Amino acid sequence: MTSTSTIQSIERAAAVLKSVAGAGAAGARLKDISEQTSLMPPTVHRLCKAMLQEGWLLQPPGQRRYFLGQFQPSLDKLSQSRANIVDAGRRAVRRLAHRTGDTAYLFLCDGIDVLCIDRCEGDYMVKALAVNVGDWRPMGLGAAGLAALSAMPKREQDATIELLLSHRPQLAEQGRDWMEENIRRTKQNGFAFGHATGLVSGVYGVAAPWPEENSLGAPFGALSVVAVKDRLDEDRRIEVATAIKEECRAIHRFFDQQKK
Repeated sequence: MTSTSTIQSIERAAAVLKSVAGAGAAGARLKDISEQTSLMPPTVHRLCKAMLQEGWLLQPPGQRRYFLGQFQPSLDKLSQSRANIVDAGRRAVRRLAHRTGDTAYLFLCDGIDVLCIDRCEGDYMVKALAVNVGDWRPMGLGAAGLAALSAMPKREQDATIELLLSHRPQLAEQGRDWMEENIRRTKQNGFAFGHATGLVSGVYGVAAPWPEENSLGAPFGALSVVAVKDRLDEDRRIEVATAIKEECRAIHRFFDQQKK
């Protein structure tokens, strides 16, 4: 992870904790935290779930309000743990590029978008450079964005779809039915396949969320492999998807080790 991304993650976590602390004994609703921090509800929800897991926040059974937990975070530890997980993702991208010969990408979720933070080219002569490092894509559009959106818990997914339809013209143009059909197909296949999305003509992508089976419920991002159309027929899509999911499981194992 870049120093800018690390600082941004820490700032957001700190902003959420300050908002909850300011609510005192009354507790803070997700809506209140979102308004006070200017973070979108899916981002707040993801941060709060992570903090509940670590004991930094409490949410009594049957309540929707958040309270400060017994264990407050060490920001140094938070930064290092997240940076280590992203480093594991970068290593996975390089292995995927070497294994498939095509271009592999690492994306991070951020609000209702995914951010490309790494790219590695394979040795196949025709390069599919659909996204540059630092580019943003809306969730639901392209293989990586679709993989991330499809892996969200249902309630967070529904809220994200509403925001996408309201704030991302590319998705508003495609419509809700189109998005929900792509999510259904992605879950059925076990991986996301991006094509004919209006992003880059003649380039197809396969992606899966990482870490796989995230115990916090929402993905951190997505791993993807992108190639020219002729390189991703149906049989090879499955082959590439299998490779991607193996790397996602490796990140998941690393994620579990980091929590111990």
